[in-house]
Amino acid sequence: MPALPFTKRLSFALAAMAVIAVVAWPCHGFDWSSPLNRVIRKAADEVEKAVTTTPVVTNTLAAESAPVASVPAPAGARATKAAPARQRGGTVVFSSTPINPAAPPASQAHFKAGDHIYALITVAKPWRAVFDNATDASMQIPVKFTIGTKELFQYITVNKPDLIKGTTFVLDIAPAVDKMTAYRDPDISYPLCSSRTFGPFLFTDLLGSLPAGTHPLVFSVASYGDTYATGACDIQGADFSAYATLNKAIKGVIDGGRGMPAAGMVNRTLAAEIKKLCENAGWRNIERIVIVDKDWWIDYYDGSDSPVKSRHLAAAVAAKDSDGSYYFCTLTFHQPKLISGGFGALELTNTGMKNKITKENIGQ
Repeated sequence: MPALPFTKRLSFALAAMAVIAVVAWPCHGFDWSSPLNRVIRKAADEVEKAVTTTPVVTNTLAAESAPVASVPAPAGARATKAAPARQRGGTVVFSSTPINPAAPPASQAHFKAGDHIYALITVAKPWRAVFDNATDASMQIPVKFTIGTKELFQYITVNKPDLIKGTTFVLDIAPAVDKMTAYRDPDISYPLCSSRTFGPFLFTDLLGSLPAGTHPLVFSVASYGDTYATGACDIQGADFSAYATLNKAIKGVIDGGRGMPAAGMVNRTLAAEIKKLCENAGWRNIERIVIVDKDWWIDYYDGSDSPVKSRHLAAAVAAKDSDGSYYFCTLTFHQPKLISGGFGALELTNTGMKNKITKENIGQ
């Protein structure tokens, strides 16, 4: 069989890479250490050898990525039209004041830096009928958005039957904190996206980083080539720092709703030993200790067939800080294996980051 012309071989390779790009959505990075991704990396290297063009500069943040730029066709190749996205008739309406889903206003097209921004998503039919994997009790809304040059995507999980039967969803973008609905309903979950909590916390972080000028804001509900709702506006200004201040206030709301990790075991003797080690390490005003793990984890020298080196477990310790606020850290404790066959004295081996928490939530 004769070899394919260069342009066709290149087209097949680029098509394969496009499929890979769709699978690796912007909020999720690649792990090149896995066998499959090493094959992908090798295929990408082969294409790179075949084409000599100006190198493409990519965003250095692994978890974020701008839309993929179009690749110029080689000389002599025929241009083809991309398949258009299927529009399903829904809308995203924007406003500088909270929106009543029962009486939404006309969408606001322009905002100034520092304005509050609210959105209402409306789909053409009930949410339950929009997504094949939705149930009467649960669904995931795929939200794709652009703020300036950043384009990201993530799912919002909704476990509210009444909302799933309806056609609207209130999406806070840069709300006044006292009017914010996000993060206050336990039946609506916002996961991490690009290492930040999805929703207004992420949105205001991106808005606060915008340079002076006019920037697009585009939000849509889109999945697998179908766009179920979409809307766009722009924001203009010389100073967007007000959104960085708002971002800190929103973080306070998220921290205020945080509780302690669930207890995996209850062992008062071990908890007392943990408290003593923490106090010896400089902890003051300890409020509560929760042993997170259900049992000890065994550490080996070199795999499970080798001798036991130690055992460890994690515990969350809450305390009052020097400024009067409260926090907890997840700590790791080890016990070394002794020649006698038992385990030695407990040791504090790692202290995790501080997590702000309200005094009322320490007991939760």
